Amino acid sequence: MIKNLFRISVFAIIFSNILNSQEGLIKVNSSNNVKLLLEIKKDVNKSNGELKIQVFSGSRTDAEEILKKFNLDFPESKAVMTYETPNYKIWTKALKNKLEADRELIKIRKKYNQAFYFREKSKKDIN
Repeated sequence: MIKNLFRISVFAIIFSNILNSQEGLIKVNSSNNVKLLLEIKKDVNKSNGELKIQVFSGSRTDAEEILKKFNLDFPESKAVMTYETPNYKIWTKALKNKLEADRELIKIRKKYNQAFYFREKSKKDIN
């Protein structure tokens, strides 16, 4: 009797999972306004300009020296020297988003503690 009860219990435990399992279907209803809002946000983000990190601002000779050192320290950043009256500036490549800029800035600040990121104005905003 106990043997039969044990077999029935094991059988019930094994097959109870199969009997109780369920399949579900999730359907998300969203209005067209949400889709439109997402498209507008993408356009706004594109028109805000690019995020860049400024490593240095100062005289040309200092900027050239910093640019050489920076490109050796961080070759993947592809830094360039630009001129904005009255200073020469060292900027990194354009970054995709603020999270990427934060990560890059943490690495750069270990050697260049005056570095910061900014959003470069797009050319259509300047004209």
